[in-house]
Amino acid sequence: MTSSSSAPPATPITVRRSLLLYLGLTLLLVLPALLPLLRAGFFVSDDGLFHVYRTAALARAWQDGVLWPRLFPEFGFGYGQAVLNFYAPLSYAPAAALTFAGIEPANAVKLLIAFSTLAAALAAFGYGRHLFGNVAGVLAAVVYTYTPYHLADAYLRGAVPEHAAFIFPPLILWAYSAAFRRDAPWLPLLWGTLAWAGLVLTHNLTALMMAPVAVAQLLVLAGWSRRWRRLAGAAGSVALAAAITAVFWLPGLAESRSVGLALGPSRGYAEHLLNGATLLRRSLAYFTNAPETLGRIYPLSWFALALVALVAVLLLARWRQKRLPAGWPAAIFHLAVAAAAMFLTTAVALPLWDALLPALGQLQYPWRFLLLEAVGLMGIAAALPALLPRVRPIFLLAATAVLAMLV
Repeated sequence: MTSSSSAPPATPITVRRSLLLYLGLTLLLVLPALLPLLRAGFFVSDDGLFHVYRTAALARAWQDGVLWPRLFPEFGFGYGQAVLNFYAPLSYAPAAALTFAGIEPANAVKLLIAFSTLAAALAAFGYGRHLFGNVAGVLAAVVYTYTPYHLADAYLRGAVPEHAAFIFPPLILWAYSAAFRRDAPWLPLLWGTLAWAGLVLTHNLTALMMAPVAVAQLLVLAGWSRRWRRLAGAAGSVALAAAITAVFWLPGLAESRSVGLALGPSRGYAEHLLNGATLLRRSLAYFTNAPETLGRIYPLSWFALALVALVAVLLLARWRQKRLPAGWPAAIFHLAVAAAAMFLTTAVALPLWDALLPALGQLQYPWRFLLLEAVGLMGIAAALPALLPRVRPIFLLAATAVLAMLV
């Protein structure tokens, strides 16, 4: 006989309602990240206006009947610049479409930033939910959204394409995780192909950084599930993405020497690695008096370090008690990603940067690895409900949201 206190079985309707509830909560919690966009005019940033100009140029090319202009003829004092021959075009397309429809280019770019922020949050929610459930999805989305570098990318650096690229890492990890979980992997592998193609066509440097992370994830998934043959399907998925995007990267790679892009990587990264004086943000509020106090150096945040330390301690304690939660390999994987990304932003990693100069030197700035820090933090935040089962979800959500927004 079933106890009267037993929870009723979930039905498709209740599952759908629960999903909609947590999706709504996610959007409610990430909306404050869009508040700077409500100010009149376009905000001051390092590169934001360049992307406004490129958006306007792409919209004008469409008006002239050119769908993918390799050259913007009005740039370079009228000599033209082959911007979209070397820079990924996808992030400009939505804003250019809005401009084509009559919206001012600056406002179109602001709308693109809003869309990218919300889309990245929803992608993180989906991945976190896939790993550990609905509450985990909300935590993943909140932490991913309010990671300081994510906000700095939009509002300080004005790096609109890199900010848009935040959409795709959760989708890539989610797709291949699902491919190893399901009996029929082909649909997730197809989604993985599309996610990779989207990332390459949005920001190729982020694709370069995500490649070793994706390889590591595939090895963890194959080892944990013992489905080693699935690696062949994953490799085929990535190869298909490379073929789809060859229309962009193949001409750019072939012609890069003609414009000086292949003159060699720079050692400028050595000047931007974090040392003892710049390692941590001195104030708990990361963006206090920003951007003046940051000086275009992006220290580690107290919240990120605290979250990494907390999850590491919880995993160690649960391991010693032989009570690791289901899905613990994902938590350890994301913990390793966050820790490795943090390490690569510090001066201690200089010998590694020098040793891997041909690859890492192309990234220019070590702080780009803070994007991967956000990917790692997203995953370990999602693991909190499984690691703290006795803590009520409402307390986890409230504490994480408040700390992520303020710190």
